[in-house]
Amino acid sequence: MEKMRQQLIEWGKELENYHLPQWDELPDLELYMDQVRTLVDRYLSPVIRGEKHPLLTSSMVNNYVKLGLVPAPIKKRYNKEHVAFLIAITSLKQVLTIPEIKEGILFQGKTVGIREAYNLFCHEQEKAIKMVSQLAQGEVYPQILEQEIPVEYIAVRSATLSFAMKLLAEKTISLETEYLIEEKKMKNKVAILVDSGTDVPQELIEKYQMYVIPLKIIYKDRVYTDKVDITPEEIYQRLPQEIPGTSLPDGETITKIFEQIKQDGYEKILAVTISSGLSGTYNIVRLIAQQQEELEAYVLDTKNIGIGAGFSAIQAAKWLEEGMEWSLLIERLNELVKQTKVFFNVATLEYLQKGGRIGLVASILGTALKLNPIISCNDEGIYYTVGKARGRKKSLDRTVSYVKERVGTAKVFNLAVAHGDAKEEATEMMARLKEEFPQAQQIYFGQISPALVVHTGPGLLGVGVQVLEK
Repeated sequence: MEKMRQQLIEWGKELENYHLPQWDELPDLELYMDQVRTLVDRYLSPVIRGEKHPLLTSSMVNNYVKLGLVPAPIKKRYNKEHVAFLIAITSLKQVLTIPEIKEGILFQGKTVGIREAYNLFCHEQEKAIKMVSQLAQGEVYPQILEQEIPVEYIAVRSATLSFAMKLLAEKTISLETEYLIEEKKMKNKVAILVDSGTDVPQELIEKYQMYVIPLKIIYKDRVYTDKVDITPEEIYQRLPQEIPGTSLPDGETITKIFEQIKQDGYEKILAVTISSGLSGTYNIVRLIAQQQEELEAYVLDTKNIGIGAGFSAIQAAKWLEEGMEWSLLIERLNELVKQTKVFFNVATLEYLQKGGRIGLVASILGTALKLNPIISCNDEGIYYTVGKARGRKKSLDRTVSYVKERVGTAKVFNLAVAHGDAKEEATEMMARLKEEFPQAQQIYFGQISPALVVHTGPGLLGVGVQVLEK
């Protein structure tokens, strides 16, 4: 419980200085759609997490315009008024319906004007977040509830308070869930270790208390640690002028992680790595695992990459949570490897070629490299071309058809969407999968790791499928 208390305190401290820009602080510029979405995400991401779904998409903005919540753009450009509306709407929709938000905006706009209404919203939102920050840290902060407020502002205060308290409730429940999972894991005394190339979503790494071995990204001037001190966006900015290399995690780093796992009280380690056919991570982890005298370790070669490998770690965590025994867990995971597939659509094969990862793809495609290839891993865990199509749309359509073939008549299965600088397309694919596969147990969503970005370049869109019960 003390660990949970400290985590809540740290979260509260992170919110202490939260600030929403007042009207005069918003950029007085004409912005395009992507710039607006990025700006709103930057302002709100400290309190609204968007790992599963983007906070704001182009279709959302267009829908708000059609519904009359937001003024229409001028020649496809947006100004500070549009940004103000979108910040307020994106926040308020966490606790109110769109019709309720529309009525509130109309009332406030008529009563005090859009500028003052927006500033009032920001002021109330910050006060509410400040209150939650203090509550999370164990301090009493009731002043906001004692202050008098004009009747026309009650709805704004109530909505912002509801939003802030919802954040506190969600965070607390999340920590409670982690506590219960950790308790069950310690009962089994099995730790899950993954490498950063498995692309397990961060919220699931935290939920299941997984340990992560980071891969390395190598530029001429510096070596970076995957997902620690470099992001996919930073790599995209330097492409194609600078194409870095990647390397295995060093033995010292892996040994330290094993030592930490032992200190944390675990007796067994399940290590899940990307394919041994694409990386030497599996071999080096297995070598170090064999040197552990006080830990029983099993290293799973997923024969896959990205979320295709991450699927196994996530399912292992769920099975451990259910109390599955160690020997059965290993047996089931090896069966699951054969029932897991991920299909990647790449915008260009340039990066796979330069990174030396293209393997069988080059020999199969030959002179047809200009086609849109769909790439996966074969039974040996090596890249191969599943198919190819002319044009991105046909390529994505064919990918969905491959997923349908894999699913077949399966009773229980999971899906995943992973992207590299293709968030809009990935969001659309997510919606499509939900519509075409309503029976899917879970559909994961995320961005590929910086280490994988190096070998695929921008524009990658992957769809994974994991069959649990045929």
